Amino acid sequence: MLKELKANSRDTSLYAKICKASGFEVDESWKKSTETQNEEHLLKLQADIEASRAKDIHENTRMGYNDLGDFYYECGDLSNAYKSYVRTRDYCKNSRYTTLMCLHVIRVSLEMDSNNAVFSYAARAEQALGGGVSDIKSRAQVAAATGLAYLKTAQMQQAAKALLKVPIELGSSFNETIVVKDVALYGALTALTAFERSELQSQLLENSSFKSFLDCSPVVREILTEFVACNYSASLDLLQKYRPLFALDVHLEPHLNHIYKSVRQRAMVQFAAPYSSILLMRMAKSFLCEPEKLETELEQLIADGKINARIDSHNKVLYARTADAKDLTYRDAFRMGDKFCQNARTMLLHVNLLNHGLVHGDRNARGSGSGSGSGSGSGRYFDDDDDMKSSVRENFWSQTPKANSQSDFLM
Repeated sequence: MLKELKANSRDTSLYAKICKASGFEVDESWKKSTETQNEEHLLKLQADIEASRAKDIHENTRMGYNDLGDFYYECGDLSNAYKSYVRTRDYCKNSRYTTLMCLHVIRVSLEMDSNNAVFSYAARAEQALGGGVSDIKSRAQVAAATGLAYLKTAQMQQAAKALLKVPIELGSSFNETIVVKDVALYGALTALTAFERSELQSQLLENSSFKSFLDCSPVVREILTEFVACNYSASLDLLQKYRPLFALDVHLEPHLNHIYKSVRQRAMVQFAAPYSSILLMRMAKSFLCEPEKLETELEQLIADGKINARIDSHNKVLYARTADAKDLTYRDAFRMGDKFCQNARTMLLHVNLLNHGLVHGDRNARGSGSGSGSGSGSGRYFDDDDDMKSSVRENFWSQTPKANSQSDFLM
């Protein structure tokens, strides 16, 4: 590895770190020689850019900043690489150049863990690409980078949706950031934490585009297939078996505990859903654990409101909570009665308004007509709404007998 690094890299700081971590002696002559070459090459690149800017040749300036960004990236100076790529923005004359600039910034931002920049430039790249189907590889790279940024920020559902949009045309065009097998792995694990079994079936296993990724990773496809088939013991066993391998992934490792816990909890919720009661011993066999540990996990799920059930700790049985049909019937009856009473009072109020010839209008309208009511002729006028409401309330309650109970009122 050190020989390959010395042959293909300008990053002397990375070389020194690897030597220190592995216990090898640092080749000081190579390090000094490479640093000298880097300084000379940097001066040349900066001189080329200054010459292009002096002659106002935009295309040469854009290419110069791109080359400078590539140089900084090879040297491991991500901050200066980011700045150099962003500077090409003012010299991008068409959408293709804008997309290329965005992809460069996205690649560096992912390594810098600057996920907000990834989202921002991904949106800009999508806008530059438009609604056509041209440059499918660029679209695939943008979708893959967006899904990876969502994963790094622990937004599992958004990560799954973004990764499911990645077309198989991605190929090896983005290998420095994400490979085809990674798309299958990240997409499957994030979907397991966020999707129902029916969604896993339709959007992953039956999705012709994502199936191409799953074909490159048979283990991931088997995990999904077993989970959708409710064979949770086999699915969880495969996940546990390959966990050491998944933990080697630099993007996945920080979120692996959360993912495994979420998948296990979702499996428990789905397992318990069809049953009114189930023995904890039987459930423990499916989840490869002792009944005592399972009981603790179920208690947490019940406390979090994810499972509506109760546990018989003595007999080791999980009972689903069912709604009391009699109680619901009484509640519905009282609700309907209250609504009927309210409607009846409203209708009586309207009748009293008509009987008393109450009119809400302008003072100047006094004497201009006989009023809109059919009772006392010309009607009565009020200065504002509050006066009218007060009068109506007094007339209504003075002429409406007071009901001692709900049934008396309805009679």
